[in-house]
Amino acid sequence: MWKALAAPSLRWVYCIDLGIPGAPLAGLRRRLSRHARLIYEIGDPAKPLLANQRRPKAEVVLASAMDRHLPAFADRLVFRGSYLAEYFKALVGEGSMPTWDWVPDGVDTGLFRPLRQEASVAALRRKHRLENCFVVGLVGNIHHNRLHNLFYGWELVEALSILRPELPIIGVVVGDGPGVGVLESTARALGVADRLRLVGRVRHSDVPLWMNVFDVALSTQTDDPVGWGRTTAKLPEYLACGTPVICTDVGEAHRLLKESGQTLRYRGMRDGVYPQRLAARIQELLETDLDVLRKTNRELALRLFDYRVLRRQMHMILTKATTEPKT
Repeated sequence: MWKALAAPSLRWVYCIDLGIPGAPLAGLRRRLSRHARLIYEIGDPAKPLLANQRRPKAEVVLASAMDRHLPAFADRLVFRGSYLAEYFKALVGEGSMPTWDWVPDGVDTGLFRPLRQEASVAALRRKHRLENCFVVGLVGNIHHNRLHNLFYGWELVEALSILRPELPIIGVVVGDGPGVGVLESTARALGVADRLRLVGRVRHSDVPLWMNVFDVALSTQTDDPVGWGRTTAKLPEYLACGTPVICTDVGEAHRLLKESGQTLRYRGMRDGVYPQRLAARIQELLETDLDVLRKTNRELALRLFDYRVLRRQMHMILTKATTEPKT
């Protein structure tokens, strides 16, 4: 890495996330060069992220130091979540913040597109006994945070336990991971195992099909600096497929989807009453014509998250980084 950074023709260094060893090395290289510009792209605030994961205290302290000091080394910052800028302004001081841009996680809108009427989507519904069902789904890696007893799909299984069993509502989770066992045992304990389909891992090319199987998709982010700072890669994919979503009212979902009624209030790390609000919203959407939301979400993905749009943004950022005076 240092050999690459030491190249004499280096014009800029683009470092993704404030991790070890890339971010400190990139900052050092910027200090040693009169020509190279440094850009940090930040997707999460490191200290809260590591603290939530119960990482060793020394790692959390180091992450806190990187959050406080490394951004000021950069000539430019790129945040994957727009609210991250506010977090770092408060942390390092607005006067110490370099110029920053928002470039969210993106989506290939050619691959992720509306496919609800395709035969392949109908085949998946038949195979998994989802015909004539209202499908509420999510896609992702299933982990278990023991500190907060959070696992992917927890809000879905608890909401299913609140909804009347005679309603034609089925939950679907696409993905796997070390938290699958906890998800399965919780579904059994709550008596909803027969209303939950655990699909497991699928090929990336099949993910858009599943997102079109969903009548509604869930995107649940916590009410903390990590949740507020993220766009998450899945949200643009749901939107590109024209899938209506129920998101917690934090981060980019708050900014972009609240007006269309696709967010729900969420408090703290684990909001114990959130499944009640979620169950009520699912039942409301069961009786709603969702075509307007499908069109709205597809248009939003094309306007803000399409990789072609983001490539143009990135081209402008890198051009400015090499033409503007070095700070």
